[in-house]
Amino acid sequence: MNETFSIEEVSKKNEGIDTLEKLMLDNLEPAIEELQHVHTNGLYGRKWSAKAGTLWVTRKHLVQHQFVILKGALSVWVDGKETYYEAPYNGVTEPGTRRILYLFEDTEWMTFHPNPDNINEVEMIELVTEKHDNSLFSEEDEKLLSAIRSNIEHKYLTT
Repeated sequence: MNETFSIEEVSKKNEGIDTLEKLMLDNLEPAIEELQHVHTNGLYGRKWSAKAGTLWVTRKHLVQHQFVILKGALSVWVDGKETYYEAPYNGVTEPGTRRILYLFEDTEWMTFHPNPDNINEVEMIELVTEKHDNSLFSEEDEKLLSAIRSNIEHKYLTT
């Protein structure tokens, strides 16, 4: 079911998530994810893997797409509502979704996106998610995040 929210409501939700994201950066050990990219003609898949006991904030998703939780157990908060998921599970992400995840077990989550022009994963991520600048982050925070992101291991399942 698609709900509509006023700009003020969306802004308040994002402010809360931004505050959590800043607290995470200041107080938690950085969690490292692993990304595996799958490119086939007309379809892009991304397999995200992360360890139990970690907390995550996602980018805002811009397009509807399918996902499958292949492994793990986690709680997911979207718009202040918590849902517990346990693999195997499949679902659909709606546009406008920005998630908070807590992983109870090592988790593998895979998304699938139409890719009729067979663009690469960097272009695809820019197309399907919105880069969000957290106004609470300092320049030092941004440098730290950049260093953390440079440690993300990328693998390719099919090229």
